[in-house]
Amino acid sequence: MLVFAVANCASAAETIPVRMIDGLPVVEVRLGAIKADFLLDTGGQLAITVPPPLINAATGVSLGTEQRKMGDAAGNVMMVPSLVATSVKLGSVELGPVDGLVNYKWGLKIGAGDAPEVTNKGVLGLGALSSRNVLLDLGAGRLALFDRGGQDRPDMAGWRQIPFTYDKAGVVMQVSVNGATGTMSLDTAATTSVVSKGAALFAATASPCRGQPPATQFCGMKEFKQVRAGDGVIGSITAAVVELKGVPFDGLLGIDFFLKRKVFIDFDAKTLFVRDADRPSGAR
Repeated sequence: MLVFAVANCASAAETIPVRMIDGLPVVEVRLGAIKADFLLDTGGQLAITVPPPLINAATGVSLGTEQRKMGDAAGNVMMVPSLVATSVKLGSVELGPVDGLVNYKWGLKIGAGDAPEVTNKGVLGLGALSSRNVLLDLGAGRLALFDRGGQDRPDMAGWRQIPFTYDKAGVVMQVSVNGATGTMSLDTAATTSVVSKGAALFAATASPCRGQPPATQFCGMKEFKQVRAGDGVIGSITAAVVELKGVPFDGLLGIDFFLKRKVFIDFDAKTLFVRDADRPSGAR
């Protein structure tokens, strides 16, 4: 926004299937007595957005009494009606009651064409999921929820460790390229990773914006090689270089980042654990 098969666990986690629709991750959520597909969105701190047809007695979702000012990475600001979802279940895990918003149009548009149709679905975000520690293994089509405050976690031996902050900007970590640093927010609902054309990372690597008019919104794609974060290298990241507005970070790590990596978000320790995704059987 700014819009798992788990081995060697100390105790069982709740494993949730994730499907890819229009290139973005979707999970089945139960609202009251009704099941519906929701976009999995780790960008920002939003808990849930619900489309108007699902705001009714059967789902247990009702409108709130206020309008909230929301912004996105394109610089758009809008007033959005609030709501309350009394029961929100992901698998057998009860996440509700959850304060949220009526689903609304959001996000940064890059290039021509409309936003993916899946973005018209409701959104389930970190505001609802952060009551658990979360393992994202989207390349394998699954996530897992672990109880916080205990030993309930996967075996992290060999995973890279990256400290993060968590606030309304979402889960934000620091990266470096050739010694220049920047901050990136995790965003599973971003169709591609993006980096601001004004990011300090370009002090150490060439920018595709060089030679283009200052008002250019999208300068092109850029591969950042040997990106470092925390205690090691997390590999190469290819990102769209764009003008970001009104956000307190330098870029977004989008779905392309998650399909190549497993990411465990440990909210207790404020640490990300990252490793390369398992290669499909028979891959060369």
